[in-house]
Amino acid sequence: MGEADILRLVEQYEPVARQVAQSLWNCPELSGKEEKSCQLMKEILTEHGFSVKNVAEEYIPYAFQAEYGHGAPVVAVLADFDALPGLSQKASAVQESVVEGGPGHGCGHNLIAGSSIGAVLAVKDYLQQRGQSGTVRFYACPAEEICAGKAYMIKAGAFEGCDVAVQWHPTTTNLAYERAYLAVDSYRFRFHGVTSHAAIAPHLGRSALDAVELMNVGVNYLREHVVEKARIHYIITHGGTAPNIVPKYAESLYFVRAPLRSDVQDIARRIKKIAEGAAMMTETAVEMEKVSGCYELLPNRVLRDVAYANLEKTAYPELTPEEEAFAAKLQGSVGEAELAGELTKFELERSTTIHRGLIPIDVADKAVVTASDDIGDVSWTLPVCHFSVAVWPVGSAAHTWCAAAASGSSVGFKAQHYAAKIMAQVARDLYERPELVELARQEFQKRTEGFQFLSAVD
Repeated sequence: MGEADILRLVEQYEPVARQVAQSLWNCPELSGKEEKSCQLMKEILTEHGFSVKNVAEEYIPYAFQAEYGHGAPVVAVLADFDALPGLSQKASAVQESVVEGGPGHGCGHNLIAGSSIGAVLAVKDYLQQRGQSGTVRFYACPAEEICAGKAYMIKAGAFEGCDVAVQWHPTTTNLAYERAYLAVDSYRFRFHGVTSHAAIAPHLGRSALDAVELMNVGVNYLREHVVEKARIHYIITHGGTAPNIVPKYAESLYFVRAPLRSDVQDIARRIKKIAEGAAMMTETAVEMEKVSGCYELLPNRVLRDVAYANLEKTAYPELTPEEEAFAAKLQGSVGEAELAGELTKFELERSTTIHRGLIPIDVADKAVVTASDDIGDVSWTLPVCHFSVAVWPVGSAAHTWCAAAASGSSVGFKAQHYAAKIMAQVARDLYERPELVELARQEFQKRTEGFQFLSAVD
């Protein structure tokens, strides 16, 4: 069975993949609440002969594994499928919610799920028709948006026995990653003070909100003294009940990101000291809770090259004039500075709306993604092949209404079909050339020599 045959199989399952992506986009579910999405994928995979079982139930709901085949190599295809709060959006080129304030797929996880289903169904038929040794596993990975799902799955041993994991992510360009993502930790800081009337007896109160604000001031001064590519961002999740009542309780939530996990841990250590100092200054008490965290992506050049070769030889789908106009209108909502910055970073022409080509390796290596993804944790436990496909117009960003609109459009569905082709071909290459699996394993072992994986979640 050759290249054309695996692509024919992917084509055969395109309607199923689109059904999954559309269904998830129509019914977006937040992290830890992905019940309907999980059930739909389970039903489809069971119907097509996969053995399905829940994993990591002791930590997180709605994670499961579906498997077909026998023997090595064992190729895992990973699928995120949670949505984001407040990003409800119609598949329209103007900002328009489906449900005001509701969730939406502003990161394109509906497309990851749909394409991964399509890819593993094609790979299953490929293995069946060839009658060769090899196993394909589909992993439903919930709660990626809080950088926790895969970490808990690792703690539960869900990926044991896998030789290689493959995953893609929607973005604005087609590229194969050697390195990507920032490591991240998330902390919740709860301050406890003493309530009092803010006008009659302010001297008797101890403001928890003052502590939150002083902590934020301290962290702002810290920003000058951390590694250049670090990111520290926060929200105040609770600030009191009324202006004339000294707040006895206040809370903030922080994300700390940096290129290396060791940097994140050091910055977090210093932020905790600032929180303790804020509590001392206000005579309040502080509790610190680790919410989640994940690693940066561990490079694997062998698998990067496999993905790159398949991206290079596989044409991006043709778009209709209507789809071109839709993408151009979406891009028109992007600021000129943001658009110019991305065009420069990826060395693209000003006329680019949806990227159709392939970012050269040397350019991609200089443009590390500054978001975070719990695929990083998986990459430190087994070799990972990771790539991106253009879903959103160049210049636009994830976690926006623009990304949500594109992820529910025919442009997004065509892009996910393209991603399914790449994943299926990568898997095919690994089955037909098991020496690639061995080379990826050797590179992984060399990069992790002396390293002990410690989960970033409790």
